[in-house]
Amino acid sequence: MQSFENFSLVIMRYIPILLIITCIISPILFTLSPVLIGKLNLQSWIAVQCEIISNEIAHGEEQYLEFEYTFHYQGMKYIGSDFDFLEGETIYSSDLVELRKLQTFYYIGKRTLCFIDPNNPSKSVLTTETRWNTLTVPLLIHLGLLLIFLKYRFFDKEKTEGI
Repeated sequence: MQSFENFSLVIMRYIPILLIITCIISPILFTLSPVLIGKLNLQSWIAVQCEIISNEIAHGEEQYLEFEYTFHYQGMKYIGSDFDFLEGETIYSSDLVELRKLQTFYYIGKRTLCFIDPNNPSKSVLTTETRWNTLTVPLLIHLGLLLIFLKYRFFDKEKTEGI
């Protein structure tokens, strides 16, 4: 019975450390996973000529930009809509100027390169670049939650023990 109590004390000592590691690593991996997976798969993807057929800025709860482009691969015509590995079909931004710049750069009728998965040509992206500023908010939220957890887990405990 004594060894079980010692074991449970050891486990209880390391649970906060494991929680901290989990709170730090898992949100980062979750946030970065589309980018990481996309970048790893990119080695087998090929660049093909595509043409922008649609680029609309829509206003709803948030402003966003959506693209559509066509490309041909092995005699078949495809329509793609993913912008990059992170954002997918829709680019959300509170900065209308930034959306207009992207809309102007990828104007309707523009011929450019897009990247496709040769094993599944319906998977395509317009660019392999990642707009890292889109990761800022999720990472800050996770960091804030971690700080709140640390504050209530360790600092409030010290105040109550001192009373």
